[in-house]
Amino acid sequence: MKQEMSKVLPNPLSLRIVLHSLCNFNCKFCHKEGTCSLKPIPLDTIKKMLVFFKGKIKRVVFTGGEPTLYPELREAVKMAKENGYKVGITTNGSRIAEEVFDLVDEIHISLTTIDEDKFTDLTGYKDFNKIINNIREVNSRWKDKLRINKVVFPYELKNNSLNHYIDFIKSLGIKALSLFSVVSSNKINSLSLTGEIINYIKKTYNLVEDTPRYTLFKENSFSLIVKKIMLSEMCNSCPLKHICEGKCGIRLLPDGFLDVCLYKMYTPIDIMDKSFNSISPEEVIDYYYKGKLPKQLKKNEYEIKYEVKRKDSLNSLHVVYKEKASLVVDEYWEIGDLKPSIYYLRFREKNKKKSFDFHVVKDDVLTQEYETELENFEPVKELLKHLGGRKLVTVKKERSHLIVNYNGENFKLVVDEVEGLGTFVEVEGLSPRYVAKISNYLGALHLGLAKITGKGYPDLILERGEELI
Repeated sequence: MKQEMSKVLPNPLSLRIVLHSLCNFNCKFCHKEGTCSLKPIPLDTIKKMLVFFKGKIKRVVFTGGEPTLYPELREAVKMAKENGYKVGITTNGSRIAEEVFDLVDEIHISLTTIDEDKFTDLTGYKDFNKIINNIREVNSRWKDKLRINKVVFPYELKNNSLNHYIDFIKSLGIKALSLFSVVSSNKINSLSLTGEIINYIKKTYNLVEDTPRYTLFKENSFSLIVKKIMLSEMCNSCPLKHICEGKCGIRLLPDGFLDVCLYKMYTPIDIMDKSFNSISPEEVIDYYYKGKLPKQLKKNEYEIKYEVKRKDSLNSLHVVYKEKASLVVDEYWEIGDLKPSIYYLRFREKNKKKSFDFHVVKDDVLTQEYETELENFEPVKELLKHLGGRKLVTVKKERSHLIVNYNGENFKLVVDEVEGLGTFVEVEGLSPRYVAKISNYLGALHLGLAKITGKGYPDLILERGEELI
């Protein structure tokens, strides 16, 4: 049975504060909260977002990496409580942070398996017994706060080891267990697996409540929760929804970006950029659920273009997803001083859709002024001719979008095969800092890319010869 995709039924929203990616485990299945930043998040950044979302988001979860390795964890939790949030922490159970556990409302300990050899193989951590003993101690001291989290793999349903795991958790006297489908694996359909987990549990436990977010089973005082994969309207058309965790909360990353999508299908928002001061928490939440970018952020899109000197160098990228290439035909016009190097007048045809654009590019900042769909180009072209305009150049390209993973962090690239020019890679983002960050990742991969500054494809074509027009 495949889990049905929920419609727009918002998850009670959480702010997931990723303190760092530093961890004393090395779990093979971990998605690392979508970041590879070892640098810890500053307390000031946490405070800024706690104040920003106050009254709009009710719950904060501190994650990592391993959050108990964050030196200022108690101060961060205290700030969240003082601002009225319900506070949870997700930990691997290797450390008992007494002062923190006293303050939080929820303690989630992730325990992947109770097979000692498998545990070491999956997590890289060799002291399995320490984890079990720590769980026992946490349960004895903070019983009502504790919940065990388990990532479920398909083989555990087939060999019935999941029932053995559940029986062990119950034998510890633990009150609550949450089961999650493994995500971030192209070999496993997480949506289908979630449905299979629910059917598996139904054979043994009494179903109490079935909601778009979870299915709850109970046996006396023991609660077993199967977390469903919540998909909002921005997710339903996503090609990666079958390997995704769904809507688990807005992530505040250590380097000051608000992440609304684990796979970066939607660009993170830079809270350090001056443009952030002009948007509201409601607009960020709307972006999270619907993919609707705040109007103020639409005004400035930043991009850096690279020429690929060796096409085979792209083969070294860890590609999570590659969109089927689309033929894009762009026809650029000029009127008087409106030159394509700064001002774009463009007729575009892509996937049988036609559009007309006017936008301004300055210092790698794309400020879009006007865009509309057209059924027929000719009336607009006639108007431009009447105003003294002329066709300047036509650019034909095969365009595809890639989601690439670098050390656990996903980012989006645009790859263009431009007729007569070659292969190009574009990095796009909502702030110079984000574009620079992804450019640094590309630099670390030593792909032999040559940065193109202050020029678009029309400029490059005109430079290389009128015969390409």
